[in-house]
Amino acid sequence: MNHILAVPNWSIHHPELINSTRKVITNLGCKVHYAQGDPDHHRTVTAFSGPEDNVFKGMDLLAELILPEINLSEYHGVHPASGALDVAPFVLLQGDNNQLIEANRTWAKSFFQKFQIPVHLYEQSAFPGDEYRLPALRGQIKSIIPPYFAGSISHPHWGQTITGVRNFLLAANINLSTHNLIECKKIAQSIRSKRENSVDGFKGVRALALPLPSQSRIQISFNLTNPDESSFDELYEVVRSFDLPIHSTELIGVIRSKDLPNSCHLKIHPDQIVN
Repeated sequence: MNHILAVPNWSIHHPELINSTRKVITNLGCKVHYAQGDPDHHRTVTAFSGPEDNVFKGMDLLAELILPEINLSEYHGVHPASGALDVAPFVLLQGDNNQLIEANRTWAKSFFQKFQIPVHLYEQSAFPGDEYRLPALRGQIKSIIPPYFAGSISHPHWGQTITGVRNFLLAANINLSTHNLIECKKIAQSIRSKRENSVDGFKGVRALALPLPSQSRIQISFNLTNPDESSFDELYEVVRSFDLPIHSTELIGVIRSKDLPNSCHLKIHPDQIVN
């Protein structure tokens, strides 16, 4: 059986749900790598791995636990969100990737049938001709791109869900002790410009500047979608070159052990490391 990783992102910040989430996953014999919420993003990210069947069962149990606590009409996070279960990516750690794609598609259909939440497939799970990347899909989801599984355009409380099998990516933040959002947006734009101009070390790097009102800081949020050809430490040096005070760094989800030498500036808990 496949051994896989799930990294569902839920549009809620509810600290009491964190312990319940960990208990549900560990009771299934899966390993919890990460489970943290944030009030400014109004978001909780979970990352867990295990046998394929157990991981998808865990997704169903988490949905039953978390969805009743969410009403998107009350969502106020700084992070873009299209649904209560906003995005549910799956990554193959060991086994047959084609099998995982089929399992993901089967789960997506059953998820829609159970909760009546329209579901979009992305990355490797999308059918030929529809291999959408997350930013493009999220930008057009409400107006142009129809869901694969849908009873309506959007669930009144839970919106839409995006799910798919994807390659490993590294999600990390640099938090700056400043209120200067304009300058921080320039930092993010400079990094995106390096990516768009195919500068070595910036391939597949996504960057956004987001305010953190509860912390009186600005965050540069990164997705390294091709970590074999990019480096968190290099991104850190770019941010530092703008002479704004860096408060902290944080890893969201997991990191591969092979990426550790290029992530010396990143705060990492041992449970977050996968091989």
